[in-house]
Amino acid sequence: MTDEGYHRMTDSTTSPVTPRAAQHGTTSSSEAAVVLRIATRLDTATFTASAIDDPLLLGPLESALTRVPRGGAVLVGSEADVVAALDPAGVHPVVLLVPADDLPSAVTPTWHTAVLEAGYVGCLVTAGWRLYVRAESADTLGPALSYPPTDAERDATQELGREAFLAEIVAWRTAALTRWSVRAYEESGKTNKDLLDELTRTTDILETVYRTFSWRVTAPLRAVQSARMRSARR
Repeated sequence: MTDEGYHRMTDSTTSPVTPRAAQHGTTSSSEAAVVLRIATRLDTATFTASAIDDPLLLGPLESALTRVPRGGAVLVGSEADVVAALDPAGVHPVVLLVPADDLPSAVTPTWHTAVLEAGYVGCLVTAGWRLYVRAESADTLGPALSYPPTDAERDATQELGREAFLAEIVAWRTAALTRWSVRAYEESGKTNKDLLDELTRTTDILETVYRTFSWRVTAPLRAVQSARMRSARR
């Protein structure tokens, strides 16, 4: 589906709906689904394909949004927006989408149970989003929002996962090495001046050894031994 198709299914206004306006139902009476853009990371008030960066989500939404009942709402928001949408006095969106940036680190968020008790059914969970649908619409929208990803979508998500994993490893190792070096310095009980003095003394000792007669005499023997060791490693 094109961006234009998504525009036709969304609110015709260009400004996002505020949480209070959404709670009082002051949304556009669009003939298709009304998308409530509340405190999201999306760049536009309208719900376009380019606004979603999760390849696993595009297919299900493209199929499901065409089946949302007339005037039905799709809430794209953070945890706080989800809780507000469950208020009995507010709007009950047909579909809830919660960005991963707003998800807690726990596998099952604490508000997951509250969402289910409010009449929603859990659907697709991707690396970027968590989706829910109203129970009365589960038969028509559930399959579309829960379908298995295609090979292309799975490959794209796995590639994103690998990049994130590598970035996490680099960040963790950098932090670990920094902590270890700081800890070693603190546990030594030595100041920077102490360490510099110790380095100077060690350098002086080595220079003294290199100037001795025995070191110069045994230089050929050390050269032969080094050559043997290099040959053994080949």
